[in-house]
Amino acid sequence: MIAAMTELSNTPATGPFDLICGCPRSGTTLLATELMRRYDLAIPFETHFIPVFHRWLFLYGDLGRPGNRRRLLDDIYLFTRLWIRSSKTFEAAALARASILITEPAAPDIVARASDYAGLVRALFAEFAARNASARFADKSTFRAPVPPAALQRALGPIRILYLVRDGRDVFLSWKQTWFGAANAANAACLWRRHVEGMRAWAATPGAQVHVLRYEDLVRDPDGELSAAGAFLGLAPRAAPAPAVLADGMATAPEHARLRQAPDLANAGKHLAALPARQRAVFEHVAGDALRRNGYEVSGPRAGWPAIAGTFLAAPFDRPDRSIGRAMKSALPLILSLGGRRLLGP
Repeated sequence: MIAAMTELSNTPATGPFDLICGCPRSGTTLLATELMRRYDLAIPFETHFIPVFHRWLFLYGDLGRPGNRRRLLDDIYLFTRLWIRSSKTFEAAALARASILITEPAAPDIVARASDYAGLVRALFAEFAARNASARFADKSTFRAPVPPAALQRALGPIRILYLVRDGRDVFLSWKQTWFGAANAANAACLWRRHVEGMRAWAATPGAQVHVLRYEDLVRDPDGELSAAGAFLGLAPRAAPAPAVLADGMATAPEHARLRQAPDLANAGKHLAALPARQRAVFEHVAGDALRRNGYEVSGPRAGWPAIAGTFLAAPFDRPDRSIGRAMKSALPLILSLGGRRLLGP
């Protein structure tokens, strides 16, 4: 049964690798879980490993050799375990059940079905889809600092991106209430602008396959927006209900507790009442043009230069511990190769 499903889930092996992207706290997990509820699609808990390991592939030698591919895959599994452990607010066991770790028993088969990095990633995701009784797979990883789509294409080959945009002021408001997001208005505006403008530039690239939807439209008209997204990805409707493994795992964290509920229109435009005027004004000063280009009105009070200067001066001190953690995650393949496997392994 598993072998048959694996064959089915590998049918898009030569087609684009599907990615769901967006700035963190834009609603990408909501989009992913709603797509899986309606369509024959499996998406694991955020993997984050694809651009990280592609950057350090030279550490693993010739991936035409099965032993090197197996060492790489074992490190990807270890990276995933450490990534789940570092997720402070989630229930680790629930996340593990929604992650690529469920494919570990099939590691020898995954290695045998690949000959390079892109093939190994596809085989890994295909196995995950098979074990979730799905024919198709996608990755949904949101990074605090945006990963250029060109870097993902170099790692995976052809890619197809479903990109979700949310009003940056609501993103900032949500970030402030989490342990991992930017708490400084200028820093948040710069990050959000880099995310949406980077994807805008990629969408203008000849041959790029990108479908952009807005969070506000998704919660206002979920049927219409999800139908358009499903058509873009060429997804088939799900014949039978599937376990909401990802939603159940993510909902164990307070910041994702609403995933078990239907999309709520009240979550759109919350910054109007909840974001202090001074912070909203600074955000709009930095990212006003990007807000307008994505259809968001900018009509609040203008920020004075003292407020702008003070916010920018404070930006480098915005949660520096997270910067250290991100740097370690980005260098983890190197750390593992220098003896970290013994110290950090299971």
